[in-house]
Order: sequence, then C-alpha cells, then structure tokens
Amino acid sequence: YSQDVKVTRNRDTVAAPAPRSISSTRIAAYEQLEVFNLLNHSVWIFDYIEKRMRWGNEPALELWNAESLQEFQERNFHDISTASCKRFEEWLSRIQAGDHHFHEQWTLYPKGRAKTVHLSVSGIKLSSNQKHYCFLLEATPHLHTDLLHQNLRSVEMLRHLPMAVCQFDMEGRVVFQNPEATILLSPQEENSSTTNSSSSSCS
Repeated sequence: YSQDVKVTRNRDTVAAPAPRSISSTRIAAYEQLEVFNLLNHSVWIFDYIEKRMRWGNEPALELWNAESLQEFQERNFHDISTASCKRFEEWLSRIQAGDHHFHEQWTLYPKGRAKTVHLSVSGIKLSSNQKHYCFLLEATPHLHTDLLHQNLRSVEMLRHLPMAVCQFDMEGRVVFQNPEATILLSPQEENSSTTNSSSSSCS
C-alpha cells in the first residue's frame, strides 16, 4: 500500500505503519534460489501462465529426468490436460486470495513415467515487475505399497472425471473435491447468471 493508515484515538493522531503487500514478501531473485540446492528434496518453480519451468534444484532435475537445468527450462508444457489446468487455476485463485502455502498430492509424468509425490505449494514472483505468480513446489515422494498405489490411481481418476465429485466427513466438511467440484462450488458460480445456473446440474 502506498498510503499510511491513520488511527485516531483520544484526540491524538498516530500514523500506523503501512501493511506490506503480499507480493513484496513473495519475490525471489534467481541467485537466491541456489540455496535450494543444499536440500535433499526436490524444489522447482513452474510458471503456469507461460507453461514452462522457471527453475529447479538438483534433486528436482533428477525427479523430472532432466539432463540439465537448461533442458528442464526449455520443456514445453502447453499440452497440459484440462483437469490439470483447472487445478492450476484453482491454485492461482487461492494464492491471489492470500492463501500462499498449501499441500496437495500430485502424480507427475516426467518423460511419460508416473511419479506420485506430496506437494507443498507456494506463490512466488521472480521479479518486482512480474505481473503473475509462479508456483514454488516442494516434493516429497510417497512410499508405494500395493494398496496405496491402487488408492492413488483411484484419486487421480476422480480428479480427471468431467463431473463434480466431493467427499465429506461426518460433520459436513469437504475432505476431497475434484476440479469440477471446485468450479461448481466456487463463489463465482453462485454469482453467475440465471441462464448459466439453470443449465447446471449436479449428479
């Protein structure tokens, strides 16, 4: 914010410090990213808007079967599935709303080979001039037992279904929803026109 907030109390005017914008605390230069190479787990930055990888540490290059950082950055991600695009758009909406750190399960397909990981997702900008957020992703691999592997496949199938699927706990809280359910239950849907609402259905 460019202006300070004025707080008036007992006839005394006190200038409260201006709150920092979220973006000012989420900017990292490329040279600052080198510290992630000291970690043993994978960390990389994905730019969904431009559909490309911006950076990855050495464990991330190994996870993605990349020959080098340059080869990793030159990969084309414009063929992302519709379901994945919806998930990325949901991530951007959450980050822009101030939710800058959350977790998800994800199955990656580096060079066609499936790898399921637990992702920690954060919003980040690589310069003060950048208009949109990128995703700073930290991955922890899942331990694959036969039962877990079967369950993971089931979850991935539900994520790609072209219909809304939700799971609730005994108190009515959502514990799982696929991208179609996220769109259906989002505030934007509630504010849509009557025409759009009348054409929607829930199975």
